Amino acid sequence: MKKILLICFAFLIGNHTISAQTTLTAGDIAFVALNADGSVDQFSFVLLKTIESGTEIKFTDQGWTDGVGFNNTNGDNGVFVWTATSGLTIGTVVNITTNNGNGTPIASIGSCSGSAMLISIIGDQIFAFQGTFDSSASFITAIHFNLVAGTTNAANWDGASSTNSTSALPDTLTNGVNAIWVYNILDNSEIDNMIYNCAVAIGDVSVVRAAINNVANWTVNNITEYVQIPFPCSFSPTLSIQTGVNSKKASVFPNPTNGLVNLKLNDLRNVTVNIYNIAGQLIYSENSINSENFSFNLNVDSGMYLMELRSEQQTQQFKLIKK
Repeated sequence: MKKILLICFAFLIGNHTISAQTTLTAGDIAFVALNADGSVDQFSFVLLKTIESGTEIKFTDQGWTDGVGFNNTNGDNGVFVWTATSGLTIGTVVNITTNNGNGTPIASIGSCSGSAMLISIIGDQIFAFQGTFDSSASFITAIHFNLVAGTTNAANWDGASSTNSTSALPDTLTNGVNAIWVYNILDNSEIDNMIYNCAVAIGDVSVVRAAINNVANWTVNNITEYVQIPFPCSFSPTLSIQTGVNSKKASVFPNPTNGLVNLKLNDLRNVTVNIYNIAGQLIYSENSINSENFSFNLNVDSGMYLMELRSEQQTQQFKLIKK
């Protein structure tokens, strides 16, 4: 009997695939656009961390009150789950179309399940979180675009959720760091459509995150919606600067450089070199490199750039400094 049970258990384990999920913390994604006007409401977010296939992020536009939780007077309406159906790298932009609350939202990458979401034109908020839809939710980021004169502020937004459009800022998030309140900074008014202006799209991930969550780097309009697909720039956040030679992976030296860039590619094959400026624009490209060593001159202004090396075996990114 024990043998039969063990065989059955082994069979079940061997034939059942458990989907991996990346656990995200505050600031691992950031909102980069939102349209509330028109019949096709939508928003976009950028990954600031590479995630595994099967990773889930929940979104809701229901407001929050500290010490209470979500304003769930409508149950779980306005709560849906986005699932990564493949592994996605840092810098990937995902667009979500909510269709003005008509049906389950649609994702440009991955899939959505759950209820519809109606983004309000008189002010609203969207939270991204993992875990359960209650006071124990693990917040990743949030965007708020409501404005009540004399009440709404960067520290705690509206202070509480008394209507569908109002919300406090959860204690685990900080406006300007891993969450953002977007409004018209010229006349201190509420707006319906907003998009990050790509002021910084390349560089250390902490710098990119800070730039995205700075309201001064957003373009806003109360009538005209913004085009989000494709997003106006490509994001290439990096984690650190690499110098010297690593025998197991490709290396770049010297870094910083006066112009001459040397690559040690080791046994990598069919390598493509792409270099992007801080706005995410491609400024140099070379492909089909199969030699162990490769050098070129980078004739650009002094500053910080992103070098991406793609090969049959792997993809690497380097922060490259031009003196």
